Amino acid sequence: MADAAMPRRLVLLRHAKSSWAEPGLDDSERPLAPRGERAAGVIAAQLVKRKLQPDRVLCSTAKRTRETWNRIRPVLVNLPEEVLEPELYLAEPATIFGRIQKTPPRVNTLLVIGHNPGLQRLAVSLVERIDADLAETIRAKFPTAAMLALVFEAADWSGLSGAPLEVLAYDTPRTLGEVD
Repeated sequence: MADAAMPRRLVLLRHAKSSWAEPGLDDSERPLAPRGERAAGVIAAQLVKRKLQPDRVLCSTAKRTRETWNRIRPVLVNLPEEVLEPELYLAEPATIFGRIQKTPPRVNTLLVIGHNPGLQRLAVSLVERIDADLAETIRAKFPTAAMLALVFEAADWSGLSGAPLEVLAYDTPRTLGEVD
């Protein structure tokens, strides 16, 4: 017997601002800039304020995404299951979406920490069917530490593609009073 549809919350988070202080450093090894560290803290507080406690985190293996997650983790009440995903590094939207759809049904809130342009294009594709203005805003710019939270009803995460969506939040460091 299939599980009944239930609310699933998806939070897409672009990593916080990275540092370019070491020009020869491999892209995947760039750490957060001080501004990124502050912005990640602001977004962490917003996750708590909006009651978006993740059950699972899918995080790219790039240093800047891991450091973004490390800034968020301490403010959460319960530590979620963490999955470091090498395939999320600079991934295309279809790759990210496919990975989301493989999330176990026991997970109700999923946080995905990744990179543009793939994360931005995925966010646009999800939002454009329900909010054209927000989709255009995200298409124009999905800045570092931008967070988009969506909710849909489905028995499991594979149902995301056809489920009606609702936007719970779209926050950026700038809209929260932090410069991005």
